[in-house]
Amino acid sequence: MTAATPAPLTLQALGIPAVRHNPYPLYRQLRETAPVLWDPVRHHWTVTRHHEVTQALRCPALHAVPRRLGPRTPPTLRLLNTAMLDSDPPDHTHRRRAFTKAFTPRLTADLAPAITQHVDTLLNRVHDHGRMDLIEDLAAPLPLHTIGQMLGVPPQQRTLLHAGARGYARLWGGDETDQTTVSQAVTDVTRAIDYCRELITQRRHAPRCDLISRLASPADRASSLSDGELAANLFMVFTAGHYTTTDFLGNSVIALAHHPHQWQQLCADPTLAPSAVTELLRYEAPVQFVIRLAAQDLTLADQHITTGQLVVLLLAAANRDPRAFPDPDRLVLTRTPNHHLTLGFGIHSCLGTALARIQGEITLSRLAIRMPRLRPAGDTIHWKTTAGLRGPLRLPVRWD
Repeated sequence: MTAATPAPLTLQALGIPAVRHNPYPLYRQLRETAPVLWDPVRHHWTVTRHHEVTQALRCPALHAVPRRLGPRTPPTLRLLNTAMLDSDPPDHTHRRRAFTKAFTPRLTADLAPAITQHVDTLLNRVHDHGRMDLIEDLAAPLPLHTIGQMLGVPPQQRTLLHAGARGYARLWGGDETDQTTVSQAVTDVTRAIDYCRELITQRRHAPRCDLISRLASPADRASSLSDGELAANLFMVFTAGHYTTTDFLGNSVIALAHHPHQWQQLCADPTLAPSAVTELLRYEAPVQFVIRLAAQDLTLADQHITTGQLVVLLLAAANRDPRAFPDPDRLVLTRTPNHHLTLGFGIHSCLGTALARIQGEITLSRLAIRMPRLRPAGDTIHWKTTAGLRGPLRLPVRWD
């Protein structure tokens, strides 16, 4: 175990506003001085280099981390520990298989015309104003509409599930302590999961052409998942299906504004959008880290990790590792190869990768075509305060 390290070299520093605004100098320090670092205050390991993070993501000795649930935790919230995101084989295999067939690249590609139409509808509403809040007017409503329509959630109820997703981020994002906020978050998550159970019951009796009806069908029943498991996983799919996409779109516009030549390149050739999405996912990851639990002793970069210890895999630091990416702090839309880790690796790789990518590709290409002079309307970026998720709270932009 390494000796105690000054606070500026630990993840505690992510609470400092200046570091939250730009965490990458901290990540560089961690990579170069202690790529596998023991945090003596929060009692976990932090892994920052691309090679070791990749090793850890594929290591069977590192398991998903069940949520810490107290004796007063409502039964509905306890269902979240059945979510595929936080389970391991064989349970993970069983639960993920039930949803995988709904998120194939081919089925997702079929959504492209509808996504394009919705992006243009949202842009039409603001185009003549010459300005908008990119988050409120585009980056938030687009994925909320897309995943809601795909699952079969009625438009008037999507805000209920969105509130649950926001509550989930506050509860397990890493830094929320205000009891009033925590209580409201518990209420919002509980309502969202309970509503998913209601939808499952409704679709079982009156099926429609949507994912919930398919999973709830007596002929499928999601490979025999219980209604509770199904509801918890539907909630997590909804949450992951729009929350991180919103952050990604906001991050992308900020990154392109800081690299105007790359934005001009995309505007000149919008067919670069697929490559641009890959590079933007690397450059500014909406999910900064994931946490694993050591199920047995293991060694990583000559550090001995013992059973029961937590391991924080800093994806965003690995994505800026110069050993894996030449000139990693520069945005290069045509970068190849590009083995970023933003969407995970191994059994816990992002289920909705194809859906997230196609929304990013369509949105960026439509912005490049329709608003080539798009730029931030101010100098200050207000970032979310959740340590594990990176994205702007608001993003005023303008165009001529």
